[in-house]
Amino acid sequence: MRKTAISQLIRYFFDVIFFILFPVILIFSWVRFWLKKILRLSPSVIVSPLGELLPFNNVKALRAAGYKADNIAFTCPRYFRSASFGLILEDHFYLRMLIYLTDYTFLFLWAVVKYDFFEFAFSGGILKNSHLRKIELVLLKILAKKIVVYGHGADCKILSDIRKMGFKYNTAMDRTEKTESQTEKVIRANVERAKKYADVLIVGGDLIHLGKKGVFLPIPADLSPWRYSPAKDHKIITIMHSTNHRSHKGSRFIIDIVEKLKRRLPIRFMLLEGKTLVDCQKLYPLADIIITDVITGWHGNTSIEAMAIGRPVITYLRPDIMEFHSYYAQGRVPIVSANPDDLAKKIEVLVKNKKLRVALGQKGRKYALKFHSLAFVGALRKILYEYIWDGKKINQRIFEREVKKRKLI
Repeated sequence: MRKTAISQLIRYFFDVIFFILFPVILIFSWVRFWLKKILRLSPSVIVSPLGELLPFNNVKALRAAGYKADNIAFTCPRYFRSASFGLILEDHFYLRMLIYLTDYTFLFLWAVVKYDFFEFAFSGGILKNSHLRKIELVLLKILAKKIVVYGHGADCKILSDIRKMGFKYNTAMDRTEKTESQTEKVIRANVERAKKYADVLIVGGDLIHLGKKGVFLPIPADLSPWRYSPAKDHKIITIMHSTNHRSHKGSRFIIDIVEKLKRRLPIRFMLLEGKTLVDCQKLYPLADIIITDVITGWHGNTSIEAMAIGRPVITYLRPDIMEFHSYYAQGRVPIVSANPDDLAKKIEVLVKNKKLRVALGQKGRKYALKFHSLAFVGALRKILYEYIWDGKKINQRIFEREVKKRKLI
């Protein structure tokens, strides 16, 4: 909704109403919390407000672990629509208008009454578009709520800090504030608030800079639509690269190197951009080799999906990042690691070695199903939620010890 002076005044009016009601909500929240603890009732979870693949799968993983978990998304991009579920506010005009005019406090109060755990990205939760956005975490702590913040990606990547790490290839090398949805100042402030008030920061991939509250988990993936379909024996090898953000994945290197290799190798190149999940489920099986990212240092959803259908994957796996994932990956991720310096060589080896392509495809399928399934990631998340709900300290060391104790690996 377009901001006007009248709508702003209405929103400020409801902010005042919110704080008038706050003492009642405070008493209710603490009574609810202690009753649940005394009666040993399981906490309920709300995941919000991004309508994207990761939060959708976070909810599914929590449900797989036995939790009552729901999601509310403000919007949902068309390429994730096939995976969406729950309440998508952009689909409900009058509800969206009501929530906006009440400065999201109506939605916030409803969620406080119903849920115990609040999980959202670093960019913010239910009040992210409210006048009260900067104090949302404080309000939740006062209201006896548990706070889980997960790293979605760009929402917590401070580009200047990443560049200072000194790696030749990194996810910040082709990015500026113009490529991002938020300024670095805003991102840094969001990260610092999350570090201070969240009970745990769920991180993964290359997010190795988020401090002692960070616990590394593999990405949860609903692999039911991704059917195993081994590549056929082709004379011309199809190499595919799928991206929605060229600047984030080193796409310029991939395109340039593959185009040069086409002069001397029997290959064709497919570049997928802006495709929906349904499109990708149809198109990925056309590839013999899928290259996902050659600068970031770890793999994401595209690599998991490619492995799930049995395709060999090329992605840059930085050794120092591997250390944080070693408790489950055990240093044996069935992905061909390559950065722009050795990408041409790695491609040539795969193009000429059909047996290697088949073997990687088989291993990749098993790896994706084992370490990225909703059940496995849900079991890992259950450790975090149990520790937080019981008021116990949790960090990466304690978490890994508990994973081993429960024989999840």
